[in-house]
Amino acid sequence: MQFFAHRSWKDVDLVCPLDSYRKAHHFLSNLGFQSDYRLEAVTDGRRAVFYSPGLKMLVDLFAGELRFSHTLRLNGRILNDPYTVSLADLVLSKLQRVDLRESDLEDLLLLLGLYEIGSTDGNSINLNRIVSVLSQDWGFYQTALENLGLVETFSRGANSHEIERLKGKAMENRSRILTEINGFRKSVRWKLRSILGKRIKWYQEVETTEIF
Repeated sequence: MQFFAHRSWKDVDLVCPLDSYRKAHHFLSNLGFQSDYRLEAVTDGRRAVFYSPGLKMLVDLFAGELRFSHTLRLNGRILNDPYTVSLADLVLSKLQRVDLRESDLEDLLLLLGLYEIGSTDGNSINLNRIVSVLSQDWGFYQTALENLGLVETFSRGANSHEIERLKGKAMENRSRILTEINGFRKSVRWKLRSILGKRIKWYQEVETTEIF
């Protein structure tokens, strides 16, 4: 697809069920990938970064969750799709990042522009899943809200035929997500955390490898 023609692919993210982490780790090691064991230690064995000198590629392995600026728990949902995590979880994996990269904004536009919003997983973006996650975590909600604003700004300034083709539907789906996440019923915990706002850091620092 021309949308990604300019991309340089140097890494891949993999996620496995928590109880399959050792098997996945062993599999990658047998393929010749080298692990940053320091990163494994500080993430309690829930994340490992591997590097292949031959392929010159990083593989980021997560167990049961995606942990970046926020934590997206996936255990129990990973096997819902045979090839990837659900579309809703893909959207959430982008929305959870503080300091969103241009490539993440492109990915969000692609997801929102190609797929319908629905209430189940499969070939649609499950809005119930997005609301369920963001209604439990004010910090995650705040980051997602800011990133949905960045998507609109990015779509206006991007000069690409593919973005032009997709952004109409993408902005419609973005608006629908915003309406739902702004209208959900807030828990007491969510409301209490919102009172503190950004006076206290609402996201976690992302661990990075210092070896590769």
